[in-house]
Amino acid sequence: MQLSSLIRDVIEVVEILQESGNPEIECLIADSRQKNRNGLFFCISGGQVDAHDYAPQAVDNGCVAVVCERPVAVSVPQIVVTDTRAAMTRIAAAFYGHPEKQLRLVGITGTKGKTTTTYLFKSIAEAAGISCGIIGTTGCIAGKT
Repeated sequence: MQLSSLIRDVIEVVEILQESGNPEIECLIADSRQKNRNGLFFCISGGQVDAHDYAPQAVDNGCVAVVCERPVAVSVPQIVVTDTRAAMTRIAAAFYGHPEKQLRLVGITGTKGKTTTTYLFKSIAEAAGISCGIIGTTGCIAGKT
């Protein structure tokens, strides 16, 4: 997928540096040590390590563009954003064809009975032939139980 298509809906974009190219992106990378072909590297700042320092290594390992919160010393297109993590969620959704658009979601709120209600809802959905999963206090459940 072309880089320009991946960042089309990224509201966190501040500027695009070295936009002379619109490379084809074949994978998304958060580990600069990972060998890849035509990867898009995300510079994520953490408590111990700042991945901005490893952008050159990511480029050496095959990345053809970088998403960062400040410019880095690489000669590939850089998408400078306000929040790399937020931008990564939007880019990953676009890269994988927005799988969230094919899900039907139900949220259950309240003070008491949420867990019981989710299990009742799951039983009813499955009896109707609808695949269902639960994410809640008791853990994550996918498929029939």
